[in-house]
Amino acid sequence: MKRRLAADIGDEAALGVHLELLQATLTALAPGTGAFDPELWLAGEGALPPGAAALPQRQQPAGDLGARMLAAFEDGVRVLVGSDVPTLTAAHVDDALARLALADVAFIPTEDGGYCLVAMHAPTPEIFRDIPWGTSSVMECTLARTGGRRVALTKALWDVDTVSDYHRWLSEVPRSEAPP
Repeated sequence: MKRRLAADIGDEAALGVHLELLQATLTALAPGTGAFDPELWLAGEGALPPGAAALPQRQQPAGDLGARMLAAFEDGVRVLVGSDVPTLTAAHVDDALARLALADVAFIPTEDGGYCLVAMHAPTPEIFRDIPWGTSSVMECTLARTGGRRVALTKALWDVDTVSDYHRWLSEVPRSEAPP
């Protein structure tokens, strides 16, 4: 669930936002929309939107966000995306994967100082350790841990974490149904 958002709009509404954003991500990255085979990595139990049933599903291991992302890369995943970026498309994922031809790791930064996509050839544990997740310095700290690796960055996107992000989403991104 979107905990920072829930503090302002309530748990039930934040869960509804989370599910709607997840459905939008599943639709944008559905099998056949890009040069990748999506799968859904879940944290915990709970409701899923209808689009989730069509994808392979995996349970995330315990640990902070970095430990969970590292586990996915160690399991053979090449690209991870967040489910709270209303403007993310399959073309963004394809672009990041294409950038790996000249880079060891590729990121799509977010406007708030984090990132919404990371792609890499091989697991790189140090870039996921001791990161202040959920802060405006996530991308900066992550880049500081890349060492001599070749890094590709794309244009930043925005994600929905706070009530101001939520209002931006309501005003800028068309949806088929009214938000929760």
